[in-house]
Amino acid sequence: MSQNSEVKSMLSQIHFFADIPNEVLHKLSQVTKEKVVPANNIIFRQGDAGDSFYIINSGKIRIFRKDREDVEIELARLGPGDTFGEMALLTQDPRAANVETLEETHLTVIYKDDFDKIIDEYPHILSSFIKKLSSWLVQMDLRIELQRKFIEYEKLSALGRLTANVAHEIRNPITVIGGLAKRLKKSITSGTKEEEYLELISSEAKRLEEILRNVLVFSNEPFFLKEKQDINKIVNESLNVYKETCKDCSIKVYNVLDNVTHIYIDKRYVKVAINNLVCNAIDAMPEGGMLTIATKEDFVNGKNYVIVEVTDTGVGIPQENILMIFEPFFTTKVSKKETGLGLPITKKIVESHGGFIKVDSKVGKGSIFTLYFPYRA
Repeated sequence: MSQNSEVKSMLSQIHFFADIPNEVLHKLSQVTKEKVVPANNIIFRQGDAGDSFYIINSGKIRIFRKDREDVEIELARLGPGDTFGEMALLTQDPRAANVETLEETHLTVIYKDDFDKIIDEYPHILSSFIKKLSSWLVQMDLRIELQRKFIEYEKLSALGRLTANVAHEIRNPITVIGGLAKRLKKSITSGTKEEEYLELISSEAKRLEEILRNVLVFSNEPFFLKEKQDINKIVNESLNVYKETCKDCSIKVYNVLDNVTHIYIDKRYVKVAINNLVCNAIDAMPEGGMLTIATKEDFVNGKNYVIVEVTDTGVGIPQENILMIFEPFFTTKVSKKETGLGLPITKKIVESHGGFIKVDSKVGKGSIFTLYFPYRA
């Protein structure tokens, strides 16, 4: 088989070149170019002119882009038989992402100028080609999104394992430091600077232990002991914990608790989730305000849910931060010693129960956090 025939056969196996007339395939095979790119080289960059389409014969590439903060986001990894740069055949819009070789990669290239000349000669195939390419691009976008999520999941899993190991390693020394500080305090004269320093060491060691506990909850898959519980009782217990704090901060508390169905949940973890939301609501109202906790039932996407809704009249959350608040270690509380794990842990607890969390917030008006727990008989 001649080289031209091999190229023609390869083109016929690509979705949007399939079923086009043999004569057109022959013309396409004549304008293709071969290109070899060494490993770890950029084929094109985000923003470059879209002037060529690529077929991978051998080797591997990765597609990635950079956001406004210049943070790299990997979208996909492709190998032999895959294609990229398809939009260049329809438009010369700038490239939407970067493409880099992971190993030496052999490519077949079709340049837009050559492709346009063939389309001018055979205009009747243009509509069919556009239709096939559009359909393929939708499928490819879905595939890239799935690959991106899988890569992100792998990275987070590895980070979680590393974080958990580090937390385990440093927890024991911190416990020892806190214990020794308490012992030393007994032998120190009351009212001295030494006593003040030891008190500070003890409180900071305790805070570090709490941070580590939260890190481990977030990093590991928690074990739930689910029992039939009255969510209203858990809400009332949470409110009792913060009753005095709310009073001191001039926050009026309202609970609007419906007679909801008892659900199978782990009381310890659900209480942590609600406490986190109540604590955040209090922090959001430094000048006082209203804190409302409501429970009710709702039917969402064919499922019954018991809902806990925590509403505050605080400062609210800017829209640009809404997507970030569930990211670990993200916090806007710059004046406090916060780790930014409260909301990520809350989200993980609710999702591990088969539910989900929603947030609605307006700057200067307040926020509403809603926890959805599925009801199972």
